[in-house]
Amino acid sequence: MDNFVYIECKTCKKCCCSGVSDGVFSYSMIKAIINKEIPIKIINELVIYQVPIEKMDFYAKKWWHYPKSNILYNLTLKETNYFHFLAVPNSKNDCIFYSKNGCKYTVAKDLDCTLFPYHYYKGEFYMEQRCPITKTLTSDAYNEIKLKIWDLTEKYAQFCLIHQKSYFKNLKIIQKQYNFPIIMCK
Repeated sequence: MDNFVYIECKTCKKCCCSGVSDGVFSYSMIKAIINKEIPIKIINELVIYQVPIEKMDFYAKKWWHYPKSNILYNLTLKETNYFHFLAVPNSKNDCIFYSKNGCKYTVAKDLDCTLFPYHYYKGEFYMEQRCPITKTLTSDAYNEIKLKIWDLTEKYAQFCLIHQKSYFKNLKIIQKQYNFPIIMCK
């Protein structure tokens, strides 16, 4: 599995505008940077989050990486007492990938954007109530989406595990090349 297939929202895209929360990227983003699919303007917006082991569960919940168990552990390998993740930081502006037609770089989209407005946390399914889609779901559509989101989450966890060593190795390579700021997560 070389790529994780992302879904594209076809509705209002308001979640991409006026303040974007931080999120970590999978190996797809690192690969896209190496393959020069991402413009330098976007690359210069990225950071590396350094997360201490004892904070991994907290950040897994924050970044929607705790569907049943913490899948941040699948993304990369531990280095001393920390994990390092390529990320887009919090912003009061539009998402750096945003265009009026939706995401410009779906090849590198992070998990929370892919699943939005849905996610799982410790086996429970959640919907973001501010999204217009969630207000119109029939019970059949709800059950179908619940299964689809679970399936996507499982595929993402497998994709991350397959590319875990490459993520670790190639993050070091692109860090040397682009000198991303390292932000300590407390």
